[in-house]
Amino acid sequence: MKKGLSIIESIVAVAILAIVMLLMSPMVKNYGMVHDRINLQNRIDYEFGKTLEIIKRKVRAARIDDSISGKDAVEEIDTTGKTMEYSGETYNVTSELRLVVPNSDNEASGDLDKNYIAFRIIELDGKMKLLYITDPGAYISGLYEGAPVEVISYLEEGEFKYKNGVVLIYLDLDVDTMTGESIEGNRNILDKIRDAAVTRINIDMSNNF
Repeated sequence: MKKGLSIIESIVAVAILAIVMLLMSPMVKNYGMVHDRINLQNRIDYEFGKTLEIIKRKVRAARIDDSISGKDAVEEIDTTGKTMEYSGETYNVTSELRLVVPNSDNEASGDLDKNYIAFRIIELDGKMKLLYITDPGAYISGLYEGAPVEVISYLEEGEFKYKNGVVLIYLDLDVDTMTGESIEGNRNILDKIRDAAVTRINIDMSNNF
C-alpha cells in the first residue's frame, strides 16, 4: 500500500525547492539583464551603422566645383556663435560638415546655396541632435521651405573634423534619453564611436601611360 509524504518529508521537499529557486533567481535576473543589454547594444549599433553609411555615402559623392566655391568639396564650418531655429526652439550649432554637390539647374538659376548639403550638430540645454540639411545657406537666411532630417535625436556629444580629404566623425549617444532609463555607466554599453569618411579622389593617370 502506497503512502503519501509525511509532514516532515513535505517540509523538507518545500525547503529544497525554495533553496533551488533562491539559487536560480540571480541566474534568471542576470539572463534578463544580458538579454536587455544585447538588445540595447544592437539598437545602438544600428543607429551608428545607419548614420555612418549616410555620412560616408554623401562625403564620397561630394566633389570640387571651382565655379561654385573654388574650395574643397568638403568643408568643416566654423560654428562659433551660430544658432538656428528648429522645432520652435533656438539651438546652438556646435559642429557642421558642409558638402558641395554641384547641380547644373541651380547654377543656371544662380541659386548656388542649393548646391550644398550639410550635417549639423545642434544643442539646446545640453541635449544634442544630428541633422541632415539640404540647402543649408538658404536655411540659415530663413528662406528654407523644407525641414531638416533628424538623423540622430539623442546625442550627448558629437563633432566633425576635416583635413586633407578625410572626415573624422565622433558621436556619443545619450542612452538615458534614448531609453528613458538611468542606465548610462551602469551597463557595459558601447555608446561612443569614432570613425572616418574619405572623399573621392580623382587621379589623372593619363601621363603614366
